[in-house]
Amino acid sequence: MSSADEFPTSLAEIAEVIGTEAATMLANIKGGLVTYIPSRVDAGHWLSELIGYDLANKLCEHFRVGNGSDRKVQGQGVSLTVPMARYARQTAAWEDVLALGLTVSETAVRMGCHVRTVYRYRAKLGYSDGAPTGQSSR
Repeated sequence: MSSADEFPTSLAEIAEVIGTEAATMLANIKGGLVTYIPSRVDAGHWLSELIGYDLANKLCEHFRVGNGSDRKVQGQGVSLTVPMARYARQTAAWEDVLALGLTVSETAVRMGCHVRTVYRYRAKLGYSDGAPTGQSSR
């Protein structure tokens, strides 16, 4: 995904805390699900394994309910519905395919859509004649 601007508001908040790459990984694995984010995690927790120990604990700290002291976390975790970010993933897929410089027909076959859809996405993402605006086309 290119930026947090394309994320739903709640995923954009997560991206501000842990970055767009980690937020995207979370959305890919847990998108559409109610997911418990504990007050802290250890290295073996699924969240630590997915995005790394430091980022996982940063996310836990952000959503923790209640405050703890420096040495002892006394807050509670929360249950979040993780957004699917379908639009952002779809836009990223289109950006990747359009960057290949395929013809409109080749792109339609690759994306499983109508050629008119290819033209719409090319216009939306700043492509002209199959090349990004400002670059020469094939």
